[in-house]
Amino acid sequence: MILLRRPVTVTSLTGYSHLSGFSPADSDGTTLPDIYDIVFGTVNTFTQELRAAGQAGANDRLKWMIGANYEHDSSEDNQFIGLRGSNSGVAAFRFTGL
Repeated sequence: MILLRRPVTVTSLTGYSHLSGFSPADSDGTTLPDIYDIVFGTVNTFTQELRAAGQAGANDRLKWMIGANYEHDSSEDNQFIGLRGSNSGVAAFRFTGL
């Protein structure tokens, strides 16, 4: 027969994190605003852990722990690419200052 000599310790850990991203970039490699892209999105994470631990038996020789955890993640990622020029548009930007 195993007798519990000490109280059971119950531990609960909960976490939530949220990330929003917005990253515009000029990806055409020139000083002209011909091509640009915008990457934006979100990440949400929820976690829950529950565990119980204790000691039992003669001289508390049996140490035990039982637990479970849960995690739910969701993400959304979007990219917008704008094209505002062409080979003929490069000359138009240069002379008109657009």
